[in-house]
Amino acid sequence: MDALTDNILLNGTNTIAAKPLLLKAGKLTMQYQNGNLRYIKAADVEVIRMIYAAVRDENWGTVEPVVLAENIIQKDTSFSINLKVEYKALPIHYVADYAITGLECGKIIFDMKGTCVTPFRKNRIGFCILHPLATCEGKTCEITHADGNTVKYHFPKLVSPAQPFLNVAGMEWTPANNITAILKFSGDIFETEDQRNWTDASYKTYCTPLALPYPVWVSPGDVFKQQIELTVTGDFTDIDIDKTKHFIQINKNKKYLLPEIGVAAGPALDQLTNEELSLLKNLRFKHYRIDVKVGSTGWREKLISQAQEAVLLQLPLFIALHVNLQFAIEDIDALYNDVKSAGAEVNQVLLFQTGRKTTDNELLHRILPVIRERFPLVNIGAGTDAYFAELNRQPVYAKNIDFVNFSINPQVHAFDNPSLIETLDAQTAVLAKAKTLFPGKHISVSPVTLKPRFNPNAAADSSVICDTDDTIDARQGSLFVAGWTLGSIAALAKGGAQNITFYETYGAKGFFASLNQAEQEVAPFMPGYQFPMLLMFKLLSQFSGKVHCKEVVNDNPLDLSALVLCADNNKELIVLANHTDEVLSIGIKSDKSYSVKQLTAELLKQDNWFYEWNNQSISTTAATKNIVSVDLEPMAVAILAN
Repeated sequence: MDALTDNILLNGTNTIAAKPLLLKAGKLTMQYQNGNLRYIKAADVEVIRMIYAAVRDENWGTVEPVVLAENIIQKDTSFSINLKVEYKALPIHYVADYAITGLECGKIIFDMKGTCVTPFRKNRIGFCILHPLATCEGKTCEITHADGNTVKYHFPKLVSPAQPFLNVAGMEWTPANNITAILKFSGDIFETEDQRNWTDASYKTYCTPLALPYPVWVSPGDVFKQQIELTVTGDFTDIDIDKTKHFIQINKNKKYLLPEIGVAAGPALDQLTNEELSLLKNLRFKHYRIDVKVGSTGWREKLISQAQEAVLLQLPLFIALHVNLQFAIEDIDALYNDVKSAGAEVNQVLLFQTGRKTTDNELLHRILPVIRERFPLVNIGAGTDAYFAELNRQPVYAKNIDFVNFSINPQVHAFDNPSLIETLDAQTAVLAKAKTLFPGKHISVSPVTLKPRFNPNAAADSSVICDTDDTIDARQGSLFVAGWTLGSIAALAKGGAQNITFYETYGAKGFFASLNQAEQEVAPFMPGYQFPMLLMFKLLSQFSGKVHCKEVVNDNPLDLSALVLCADNNKELIVLANHTDEVLSIGIKSDKSYSVKQLTAELLKQDNWFYEWNNQSISTTAATKNIVSVDLEPMAVAILAN
């Protein structure tokens, strides 16, 4: 365990991210990091979530930027930044110079001049602006079109399948009373999409309309020039950027039912020790998701093996059945007989259509009677194995099914820690929209993974990702992801999900590390090492009967997540997760005393941290003036019981 440094335990990697630089332009405050401006605020009102430039390849992959040179001049109420950035992922090679200026009058100017070094096909090169939900949702936005005309629209409340704003040359809106924000664009035509479709918690204004053909070939020497100008005016107070304490308040009168949580099949379980099998059993998941791709090589052998694994884990099967319109009834009979022979119970069948993003009504019309005849007591669903965007744009015909499904991963557009935490708010939002699309139907979120499993929008024949590196995130075994998982459970419970599939059983995409050498090269954890997220599911397994989550009002969800669990027997736990690499001082509005235990990087250095956790000494914190105070260690997860 000596090889696991603090940073690996916190973030899954030894690479230490640079701290964001706090800047001011007049009374505006913001953070600068790696060529991007984030969290631009007027007093405590977030005006812009992020301004950045993106290079997207022909399959909508994002090319990671590398800063080659950077010069920053920072003053008390102004700044200037000049940087050179390289985007290189063969065949793409593009280099850009940026100038970012913050003026005392509250204006920010962001210039780009970039040159293509190699020929390549691109879907996008240029600026993107993220608009925060809290200060934009439902509000009027006056759009200046390319011809100079202005029209008033609204930021959508429910997740919009189509772009709410097109042909944009300028925008004006009021993030709060007495505060006006104005954006001006040059160098391309912009438009705005609702990024909640991919669980990004923002609206995104981006360059080059999607109605134009893409991908587009670019040649060496091609130059891209763009400028964004942001002006914020109004009556707001200059405030201190730093905040020393975070507060949460528990609404005892509002509860959400905890969804039924299952796990997906991963590597074959025959590699596990009896102790590891026992560990998985004791997590008391509600289902075991397996993907059955009828007609693929070895599909029946894989089905039989995974059905036997479900029996071994004492879990009912959640069968994700991938078929096409030409399915054979004999194959469905084979599926039924193989599951029956294995002695496996089935509680859900989820129908996906091979080659389509969502399940087509014609397939449902043909196959539903066949499935119901063989599995008469089983819930049957349909939807998409990809993002909510696909379901929002092509809703399934849900009249004759029991539930509708979509998957979630937080890394469709961005990959850094703050961006992953931002997605948690959007998880609740997509469920709200799903309920309006499919009234009265249960909503399933299956699976939740850290990275995309495939690319449903690939231009080339590469919709399925097979490379191990592409689907593994080294943070799976970190405290950061334990906290993200806590936030995801809280968000999906609040949104009213009926059931969720989280991760795989084990391996680099599961709950503890495997013997797989290729996985260990990506995620540096010893075989058998139990990932910190395991604690979350161990806690959930201790509850019996119906479990509810109390509503939590959290004044800073980007730094902190909270989940309050309560059961019919009055057992209650408060679970907190620090999403930052600094100690957070947290105040809980309560008049009770609580016992407190924290899972920290220091504890994870123990050879058997889970055993040490169970035997850890418990501290007690009492309320002072109806506030319970907890100092939460970096990335730590804390359990408070009264």
